[in-house]
Amino acid sequence: MIYIFLDESGDLGFDFSKKKTSKSFIITVLLAKNKNIVDKIIKKVYQSFSQKQIERRRNYLHCNNEDETTRMKLYNELSKRDVKIASIYFDKTNCKNFELENKHNTYNNLIIKILEYLFAENIINNTERNYLIASRRDTNKKLKLNFIEEIETKFSNQNLFVEIIPAGEEKGLQVVDFVSYALFNKYEYQELKYYNIFKHLIVNEWTI
Repeated sequence: MIYIFLDESGDLGFDFSKKKTSKSFIITVLLAKNKNIVDKIIKKVYQSFSQKQIERRRNYLHCNNEDETTRMKLYNELSKRDVKIASIYFDKTNCKNFELENKHNTYNNLIIKILEYLFAENIINNTERNYLIASRRDTNKKLKLNFIEEIETKFSNQNLFVEIIPAGEEKGLQVVDFVSYALFNKYEYQELKYYNIFKHLIVNEWTI
């Protein structure tokens, strides 16, 4: 059984006159054969917190909100684990007419693309049950159901199942959030400090 934890960093806007519009959009997956492998990373980080720090976080680590000490603790714990990492880097500045597409369709297409790469390179295969676990990106129930249906239909012969869970309820999603943050910093800002800690776990970084 393979667990595929999914996260993204950046945005799918194309108005680069806006300060918050990113040039990069990153899809990241963290693969583990056992959820406990990933859960232990979060548990180890929490062991370094005071009771007050634990209560403030309410069982949810989000990389953007964490300090340097916590980030480094998590990345160092991650680097010791038997997991794999893969990503897709989408350089929006080199793509024409994507701003005319529906953002939800673009997002779904990127997820399909990284899954196709994972199967094509036998990083995952249909001889095992593959669980894709994504965070709740949209509150719209129809969009969530459409996402699940599109992915499961596309890979109906590949033993792939999809679940959407709030990130606060799934430790694997919290870990992959940190990974995605580091990869985004690499491509958007050429900052490698966090990336270099776990880069030996990366099986591929595709660019489209």
